[in-house]
Amino acid sequence: MSLFITNCGPSAEEIFQEGKTHQKNKEYDKAFECYNKAKEQGYDSAYSALAAMYFDGRGVEKNYDKAFEYAKIANEKGAGGNITLGRLYYSGNGVEQNYSKALEYFTKVEDKNTLAQYYLGLMHYNGYGVNKNHKTALDYFKKAEENGIPNASFFIGKIYYYGESVGQNYITAIDYFKKADEKDVKNASFYLGWMYYYGQGEGQNYPKALDYFKKADSNEIKGAPLYLGTMYYFGKGTDKNYEKAFEYFQKAYKNGDEIAAYYIGAMYYYGNGMTQNYGNAAQYFKIAADKDDEYAKYYLGQMYLNGNGVVVNKYQAVQYFNEAANAGHQQAQIALVHCYINGDGVERNTQKAVELLQLYANNGNQMAIDMLKEINSTDQQEVAEKVQEPSLWEKYGETITKGAIELGFNLLQAWLQTKIK
Repeated sequence: MSLFITNCGPSAEEIFQEGKTHQKNKEYDKAFECYNKAKEQGYDSAYSALAAMYFDGRGVEKNYDKAFEYAKIANEKGAGGNITLGRLYYSGNGVEQNYSKALEYFTKVEDKNTLAQYYLGLMHYNGYGVNKNHKTALDYFKKAEENGIPNASFFIGKIYYYGESVGQNYITAIDYFKKADEKDVKNASFYLGWMYYYGQGEGQNYPKALDYFKKADSNEIKGAPLYLGTMYYFGKGTDKNYEKAFEYFQKAYKNGDEIAAYYIGAMYYYGNGMTQNYGNAAQYFKIAADKDDEYAKYYLGQMYLNGNGVVVNKYQAVQYFNEAANAGHQQAQIALVHCYINGDGVERNTQKAVELLQLYANNGNQMAIDMLKEINSTDQQEVAEKVQEPSLWEKYGETITKGAIELGFNLLQAWLQTKIK
């Protein structure tokens, strides 16, 4: 009598489908195990699924070489692999970066694959492998967003925020940033903080801005600490707190925000929430000045002129005043005029002082305008005489000798608008 044993175990397809269920439930270890079993039983689509897991490091350690190997096998078998191959060539991980090949693989499956639509959006948005075209990018991002790709919402928000080929629309931008933020897209919280900070879309709201910047900071978005520092410094959306302001400025500085060095220097200079320390102030002002920060240069001019935290060096003071003045710093401009009148760091030259004062007034320096109004003369000789009168400088001199904190929001806005993109 013969006994036949029939294998009634799950088929390769059933094991593969079980893996998809585990993956949907974020049980990546179990999903990887199922896909591997399905592959061993000859199920070709398992190669494509395993390639994606090796690329993302889900259920297994990231391995771009394995991802490429399995994606190629799947592709040769007509069982997928296009997305992983596209991502590999797009990123240059495991293969030489090649946007043309990435475009080719993504385009093959754009009608049925949401991730392909998202990457094609990125390529048209950035001009990778194609001519930059934000309208085409928007179309792809909208398809991807409708199919559940959170990052697509963020880029749609950016396109409307900057008005890139579609017309600027802050209301639409903030709606998409909120959608992205609700799905934990990291950069969205920073843009929302930015928009509430400056009143773009729904009006200025410092408490909301503070909350979003805090979230952005927890997501390690580098621009957030600088804003948090200024908000705690000025008490915008929260009570003033110099200790927290200083903490955030230091974090911003460590993140590479060169303007943060100026803020730290200013806090040491004025003793905000700490013991006044001109030596530390000079140290940080020099760091900011090396990055061409005209505000830091102005303060260094004052410090070298008066010997605060540094050895008196009036020649060096004039150099700093001159550089800051040329960059449009109005107090530095008046300080430079004063140096020519007194012969501080330069040869005394009243005529040069008058010429500079008139130049700065013509360029919109309000202090220079006010001083010339008070002198009230069109005769150059008379102007040269009156500009030396102590009474004039008693009135305007305090502004340029003591300095001003100059930690205003306009400075931040002008600086960060060059960084946000």
